[in-house]
This record gives sequence, C-alpha cells and structure tokens, in this order.
Amino acid sequence: MRQISLVGFTGITGPYTVEVCDVFFTNCYFVGSLNIIPPVGPPPGPVVISLPSFLDSVPVIIIRITDADGCVVTHQLDCGDSELTCDITYILS
Repeated sequence: MRQISLVGFTGITGPYTVEVCDVFFTNCYFVGSLNIIPPVGPPPGPVVISLPSFLDSVPVIIIRITDADGCVVTHQLDCGDSELTCDITYILS
C-alpha cells in the first residue's frame, strides 16, 4: 500500500482540503479536510495518507491542496515504478 506523509505547509491558510489524483486528474480521491498540518499543531507527527488501490500502479501521483482562501496548490510526486510503496515526505512552501 502506498502512503504519503504530509509534514507541514507554509504559505497557505488552513483549513485545508486534500485530494490525491492520477497525473491526468481523471481519478481523484478526496482525503479529507484538515484544520492544521503538523508541525504547527496537533496531531503530533505527520499526517499519513494511505492511497486507494486505483493509485497502486501509477508512477506519478498528484497531490492537490485547497486552502481556506480558495488557493489551489498541486504537486507532482514521482513514485517511480514501485508497486508497493511510495513513502514521501513533502513540505509545501
């Protein structure tokens, strides 16, 4: 199972809406709404997102974050051709 670890965000305002998508945005998964991303506040440690099975075999994953001001930030995560893990720590700035 692939996972993404979110360590912290800077430059955008919470709460945040987080989605993960394939590179074409044809298959997206709504992760949830988060008020605070560590290390700014609770919960302690990173927010770990377990990706849905339809993203298991894709080499590139897009994380899409929308903040309270409606600002949308996307970032491409290159997972290579791994079929089992894509453990990524990403600091948005």
